[in-house]
Amino acid sequence: MKHLIFLAVMVCGIVAFTGDININGDFKQVKDDLPLNWQQNKGSWAKPFGTVELVKSDDGNLLMITNGEATKRTDVYSRKEVPVKAGDKVKITVVVKGKGTIGVGFYSYGGGKWCRGDFKQAELTENFTELSKVVDIKNREKDGVVTVKATFCKITLQAIKKNSQAIFKSVKIEVIPKQ
Repeated sequence: MKHLIFLAVMVCGIVAFTGDININGDFKQVKDDLPLNWQQNKGSWAKPFGTVELVKSDDGNLLMITNGEATKRTDVYSRKEVPVKAGDKVKITVVVKGKGTIGVGFYSYGGGKWCRGDFKQAELTENFTELSKVVDIKNREKDGVVTVKATFCKITLQAIKKNSQAIFKSVKIEVIPKQ
């Protein structure tokens, strides 16, 4: 009986932890002309910056990320800290259209430090398309020793190549715990 109760608690815990995590991925909540809980990465490495805009349409609010001729890449990331650990997987599903190349992925952090990032690239089309990417959560290591243990991640959307423009209709994430 104790084993059955333990198993039920474990299964319920996994079910409660997995599933969609609310990151304002439909962009309905707005603050300062951008979707709430989303911000452009303004690191000095990214100068000159591309543009990030909220576009209102019949499809609802859309997030548009545009890379200019001279821009290396334009990143937008969620401010929501999603709890993770090494060995977990994060499934990111976007509905997007545009031109050029996008990156969909995450930055992970632990102990107040950046841990690592992982991104999957896709070519855009002129029609809204659903794309799903699964990325692995890993700790940062040096010479086989863990230097930063991943404890949370932030989802990142990127326009990668020059003159790329991505228009996101939605973003959903799901954490798949390590088995």
